[in-house]
Amino acid sequence: MNNDSQTSDITEERTKKVSVFRYKFTDIVSQKITEFAKVHQFDNRHDYKDAWQEWMDENSELVAVETQRLQDLGYDKDVNDKMFKAGRYYFRKKTSVAKKPIKRRDYIAIDQSILLAMDEHINQNMNLDEYSPAKGYDMFCGENEELLSREIVSLMKTNTIDPAELSNKIKKTYKNRYYMITRA
Repeated sequence: MNNDSQTSDITEERTKKVSVFRYKFTDIVSQKITEFAKVHQFDNRHDYKDAWQEWMDENSELVAVETQRLQDLGYDKDVNDKMFKAGRYYFRKKTSVAKKPIKRRDYIAIDQSILLAMDEHINQNMNLDEYSPAKGYDMFCGENEELLSREIVSLMKTNTIDPAELSNKIKKTYKNRYYMITRA
C-alpha cells in the first residue's frame, strides 16, 4: 500500500467519524421558510398551522429534497417538524434589520503598583476577625493616601472621568481583588 492510499483512507475515516450536532437548512429553504413566517407572523396558531400545510403542499418538491439531504447527513428526526418549528419560533421573530452595536464605555486601567498594594493589603488583613471588604477598603485608603492620590491625578489627566466615578472605580477594583483572592 502506498502513502497516497493510506492518507486517503485516514481522511475517509475521519470524515466518517465527524458528528454533526446542528443540522442547518440550505439557504434557499431558509429563505422560503422565512418568507412564509414573515407573511404569517401575526396569525394565531390554528391559522398558521393551516397555512403551513398549504405551504408544505405547494413546496413539496423542495421539502422532499431538503428532507433527503438532511437524512443523508444523519438527521434522524422529523424534518417537517423541524421546518415548522424553525418557521414558527425562530424565523418569524428574526429581523432583517441589523442591530446597532451598543457603545461601550472605555476601560480605565488601574496602575499595576496599586493592584499589587491591594493584593498585599488583602492577604495581610483578610484573616482578621473585624475585616470585611468595605472596612478593608477604608483601611487601604488610609494607609496608601499618597499612592492613591498620585494615581487619581494620573487618571484624571488621561481620562475624562469625574472624581466620584474614579473613587467608585478604585473601590470596585479593591472589592473585586478581594473576591478573586478569597475565591482562589
